[in-house]
Amino acid sequence: MPANVTALTAGSNMPAGFVVTQKTGSDNFDAQYTNFKLAEETSVETANKIKANNLIYHAGMSMLNDGQKIFMHEPEILTKFIFRNLLDLINPPVAGIKGSVKEAVTFKSISGVVMTAQLDGNVAQTIDVDENGEFGTQLAEGHYTIRISAVGYIEQEMQMDLKLTGLKTLNIGMEKV
Repeated sequence: MPANVTALTAGSNMPAGFVVTQKTGSDNFDAQYTNFKLAEETSVETANKIKANNLIYHAGMSMLNDGQKIFMHEPEILTKFIFRNLLDLINPPVAGIKGSVKEAVTFKSISGVVMTAQLDGNVAQTIDVDENGEFGTQLAEGHYTIRISAVGYIEQEMQMDLKLTGLKTLNIGMEKV
């Protein structure tokens, strides 16, 4: 290792303090990761939460099964006792997009990204892209034209169909003009 350090620091390839900085960072990470693993393996609170969630799940499934038996001849009411239907009421299906816009070669964030989504027959709506190039939004189900632009980069346009199956992930690499 000393020979490697000498070679790496020769000719200003790497700052002289890099080895110490890297070692300190590595040691800090190792300590935090060890604490994380120990907390995960011995956490009484986590075990209690899992137990409580399992009890709630089993009680809920028992209630749904009872409801299916009681209302088996009343289809309008029976549908309320089907897990998928209950889950859709609590967490309705959504359509939309999420992801990131980065510089294609360096993967660095780009400032001033303008992103729009236009549902066929409607006015385009702006999608907020944060300073790290991340975005995410719910959109109505349908066919969209997505446009991404930034000063100094080639504008991109894509077509996509969004369905109520969750957010589609788009990771976009912008090329410089």
